[in-house]
Amino acid sequence: MALDGNALVALIISLVALVIALAQLLAQVFGTVEGHRKCQTSVMGKWSKHTHRHWRWTQFRFETRFATPEIVLAPYPLEDSNTIAITGKKESRNATFVPKEDDMINDPNGELACWVPLLIALHEISAAQLTERASFPQSSWPAIRKRQRSWDFMPSDIARPFAVTSASDIAILACRMGVEWKDFRPPEGIMEGQGGEHMFSATNVRGLGTLLGYTRALHGKRPVSRGDGTQSLYTKGVSKCRKSLGIDAEKGIRENENPNSASVPHRLRRWVCTPEADSMWFGILPKNQELSLPTFTVGTNEDVFATLQQLDPDGVAVQHLRQMQSRHPGYLHGFCDIVPMVAPWLRQPASQVNCYPQPLGPQNTPGLTWYGSAYKVFYQQLVEYNNRKGTIQTCKIARDYEHLHERHGDKWDGICENLYDRRVPYYDDLESLYRDTSDYFRGDLTETKYAHSQKWEKDHYMDLVTAHLREAPRSYQDALSAIAKGRGHGIPTNGDKYWKGEAMLYYWFYMPDYVRVMTRRRSVDADLVEEAWITLVFRAFLWMRAHISCDDSNPLPSQYHGSRLPVYIG
Repeated sequence: MALDGNALVALIISLVALVIALAQLLAQVFGTVEGHRKCQTSVMGKWSKHTHRHWRWTQFRFETRFATPEIVLAPYPLEDSNTIAITGKKESRNATFVPKEDDMINDPNGELACWVPLLIALHEISAAQLTERASFPQSSWPAIRKRQRSWDFMPSDIARPFAVTSASDIAILACRMGVEWKDFRPPEGIMEGQGGEHMFSATNVRGLGTLLGYTRALHGKRPVSRGDGTQSLYTKGVSKCRKSLGIDAEKGIRENENPNSASVPHRLRRWVCTPEADSMWFGILPKNQELSLPTFTVGTNEDVFATLQQLDPDGVAVQHLRQMQSRHPGYLHGFCDIVPMVAPWLRQPASQVNCYPQPLGPQNTPGLTWYGSAYKVFYQQLVEYNNRKGTIQTCKIARDYEHLHERHGDKWDGICENLYDRRVPYYDDLESLYRDTSDYFRGDLTETKYAHSQKWEKDHYMDLVTAHLREAPRSYQDALSAIAKGRGHGIPTNGDKYWKGEAMLYYWFYMPDYVRVMTRRRSVDADLVEEAWITLVFRAFLWMRAHISCDDSNPLPSQYHGSRLPVYIG
């Protein structure tokens, strides 16, 4: 009997151990099923077709495998077969598993991963923009790459499968969508931005990094939002972003804003989508390859002074700008001319695609190279110069100016509205003359077309720009002072502010200073310097008239340009 009792106890212990082992095994199996449930159609849309369970015999359990997109900016047309462009076309939508219309997405139940509506928004914007860009070379375009993932490596705080992008790429894509970033510090998990019907908010997730959420007001329909407690970090981030942007937390609209404004689509601007233009979102002035010019960082006031010190080690340029800013803090009059003088030509060939982000930020003047009244003063001074000592080149510029005025009127040198409605032939005329100035500064013209038959050397170009930037900031205060003391020159303004024309006069008055700086730095003829400066300013006019600064936000921190820091979209 004792033996039978021991056997019974052993049997009971064995049964208990078996039950525990089975429970552990079932827990493992059901645990993997949980990951599978979170990768279904209600969460991932059509991306769920990539979800499947893989049995791992060594661990006696299921592994949930799925695919999500990596959202990138890629050269278009694409050369990599593993990268799929987001174009809005049917074949692109099918390849990226994004439907054109889907009631589940238009009226979400709170389960959908927010990168699905983000892909839809990118398709809609791309479809509107691509029609006039299909043949543009060197475009940077939104695209995806499929990334295979396992639920085994999903952090415990993540409730949905995430897509991935980079800090630089998502910043640019959001800006093109009309988003203004209020706070952008990806390494710290801080990315807050809103614009039009789009809103982004990020948080830092343990074991992962920066998790970015996206919300969209679908023209009066319910926005894509979070409905469960597992994503409370995201919800708090969205609420914080709404509060900082002055948006009603319940209604999703700005204070003092028409509640029905969400039903009006955000106007798509004709953004230049090239690597050069993309860098300008970060306050970077891209290099001009045709003149072998370097890249400059100008997004903050500190960057501006560092650039001036680099260009003019003597410190005169910094001194003049500081003197002007002592009276007008943050003002960049004169220095802002660096954009049209140094930036490459951005407007896309034979098109109206010419919008670029202002690398200097919204608080600064467009400069005298933008104002029509300054153009007219420039022309009047040019005519007087040609009557005294004009050269073949300066006389050509006068004729080119007259041609543009006769053919395009106020669009060239007056006050004209409807910047977005100017026709392609107008821009083609500007580009043709701009290319002529490039030929001049590259030294491609015959010697007889330069002053005293002395060819301009391409290496002298930045020295000439520096000579201009040293003196140009003075023109603002000099003009205001002359006007205040009654010593203005009575320039007709045609409805524009009087000081602009007066300041352009001082640009001309500083001609001896440009010559002095150039002849001290280079062995160059004084008349050639004058001719080159006239060509430089006219070149800047052409650039400014052919491009539209469409951005009214501050540049993003320059250190994030090109950053491959991963940002996860959940």
